Amino acid sequence: MNEDRSKGNAQADSGTAHTTFRQRIPGILTTLLLLTSPAPLRPQSDVAFPSAVHAGRRTALARLTGEAAIVIPGRYMISPGDEPIKQDPNFWYLTGVESPFAVLVMVPERGTAGSSSGTPRWRSILFLPDRVQFAGGQFPMADARFRDSPWNRPQHRLAPGRDAELAAGVDLTFPIDSFVPRFRELTQGSKVLYVPTEGAFYTPPGLGTVKPFGDAFADRVAALLPSAELRNVAPLV
Repeated sequence: MNEDRSKGNAQADSGTAHTTFRQRIPGILTTLLLLTSPAPLRPQSDVAFPSAVHAGRRTALARLTGEAAIVIPGRYMISPGDEPIKQDPNFWYLTGVESPFAVLVMVPERGTAGSSSGTPRWRSILFLPDRVQFAGGQFPMADARFRDSPWNRPQHRLAPGRDAELAAGVDLTFPIDSFVPRFRELTQGSKVLYVPTEGAFYTPPGLGTVKPFGDAFADRVAALLPSAELRNVAPLV
């Protein structure tokens, strides 16, 4: 009889365990779905300062440059190894943005030169990669399935749109791939162009001059506005 009672208790315990597990299945499935479903993209949330701080820095810079156009690129932000990568200090100081390949353009608003305040109103425009552009540290990431994988999606990264404009406190955002035509339109008529320049790297005699990214970028941007005088913005930031 004791043996039968033990078997009955074991069966009851087994039934209870199965019932408990079945009750937990919906919760387990929900957790799995949350882990594998694409998280909604949000504006960058780990900016050290409010957007008004960066906007104030941009205003201070604009007062030093008159009615010139200003262009400051961010960094590649993709590490070839395990070492940490930091945003370009000038770009981060003025925007607080960590998105890779981002570019800040500042231009005086048309029709505000010679205003009652003595300085024109300025517009700040950010050029940003799209939601998965450069995801995974490879370029150009041809495999769309890999690019769109939930586990590969960049976290807390800005993408062009109203959310990014509010988060960064800028007037407009555009896709980085539209930089050239948009830049020509935004800077039309500008007589002075401020960009960061770094100075050439040292190379042994006979190898020629090797320019860092900043100088190479400055040369290419200046070619889009050939009538403007090129000046280094770095000492003013």
